Amino acid sequence: MLTSRVVVVAGLVFAAAVTLTSCGSSPPAAALARCTASQLTYSLGSSGAGLGHEDVVVVVHNVGRRECTLRGYPTVALSTGGGGALVSAARTVSGYLGGLTSETTQIPLATLAASGVASFMVEGTDVPVEPATSCPTYRAMLIAAPGTSRHTSLQATLPGCARPQVHPVVHGTTGRQ
Repeated sequence: MLTSRVVVVAGLVFAAAVTLTSCGSSPPAAALARCTASQLTYSLGSSGAGLGHEDVVVVVHNVGRRECTLRGYPTVALSTGGGGALVSAARTVSGYLGGLTSETTQIPLATLAASGVASFMVEGTDVPVEPATSCPTYRAMLIAAPGTSRHTSLQATLPGCARPQVHPVVHGTTGRQ
């Protein structure tokens, strides 16, 4: 008799626990994880030019199985080739050809679905500053997504009359918000 009462009481406690768990509010959704270097690959997107400015858009691909996020500025260093010194791109919110809109008050969070993309723009200028009569041409970029430290090399041509600029990562493939 005592054994059957213990089983009945244990069953009631279990049923009450299940009922209370299902009636309560659901736990908060887990925050999306930041993208890791192993989830990302890069390719060159579109490029453009206007009034002495040229740009290269770098498309960031999430090759992982889960969505992830990127926020901020990628690390970009450019090289003219032939063993020359690397020049780091200045981090700017926007430039002549793109970046964030003037209405933006904070750097956006780019969410990359599995197989999704985000992008960023790198800008250079092709107008020499006196007394120079010509400018170097960058032929390669070393890049790393925000929050990662593994660099990837891409072959891209960009003029170097002034220090190149890099703009924040944004959703999509244009490098513009």
